[in-house]
Amino acid sequence: MKRAFAFWIPFGDLMHQEQAPGGAIWAKGCGCADWWINRAKIFKEFTQKSLLNMKLPNAEVFIVIGLPWEVFDLSLPVREALSTFYSPSIKLKVILSISPATDTLNRGQSPTLDAVRRVFSSTDADTVTFIHLDSDDMYASSALADIVDHPSKPGLTLSFRTGFLFDANSQKLFEYDPKLCPPPFFARNYSRSWLDHLKLAEQVSGFLSFHHELLKKSHELLSLPDGKFCVVVHGGNTSSTMQNPAIQSKLINEIKEEHTRRNILRTFGYELIAKDTANA
Repeated sequence: MKRAFAFWIPFGDLMHQEQAPGGAIWAKGCGCADWWINRAKIFKEFTQKSLLNMKLPNAEVFIVIGLPWEVFDLSLPVREALSTFYSPSIKLKVILSISPATDTLNRGQSPTLDAVRRVFSSTDADTVTFIHLDSDDMYASSALADIVDHPSKPGLTLSFRTGFLFDANSQKLFEYDPKLCPPPFFARNYSRSWLDHLKLAEQVSGFLSFHHELLKKSHELLSLPDGKFCVVVHGGNTSSTMQNPAIQSKLINEIKEEHTRRNILRTFGYELIAKDTANA
């Protein structure tokens, strides 16, 4: 069976009260103009570089951008940032999925039905593996290859358990264990015939069946190799701040040796800032 892959990147579901530059708190909702400008900058600095650094399989790979229709006009900075992917030399294909913000919120980290259907209408693949990626985080260049190695059984969930956390302000890197089952770094297989069952399950169970913390209760779950995702703390995060005790409790070990730290971050497509630049 032919298989395709899609990175699902939702924007604008402000579930955790994100911080504006300077420390103010943006209200929960779809984001204001300043939030979209700031998030586009962060996306280009981290997530986009990670995707462009990805080792791609001999298969179609999509980037599915989830945007809330309520503030579609405000999302222009993010849509402009996507222009990099439209180069003929880039094999990643961009799809915009526009839905009510509540659709993304109610799905947890799983793709909206609109996103799933848009991908299947853009490919003749029998199955599509959706990989969740927040718009300010990163995957290692080999992460997709780890997913490709596993079967495309519909409903199967593949989870990256532990990875890294990068504090962009201090340039510190830590080994990181989110202690969730699975963490919000996972992939899930979908098929055309399975869409009807998915819709029915969604009507019955809603948010609880599809939120990343609860996927293990109703779906088959396999673990993937460690060290393939990186959470970025950049000063405009939601609950992911270095001052948050919950984050501190999940840090396993700080990687202090600069050469090691630099090489790890390069696998995510990010170049560590030189000391003299960082201190300027």
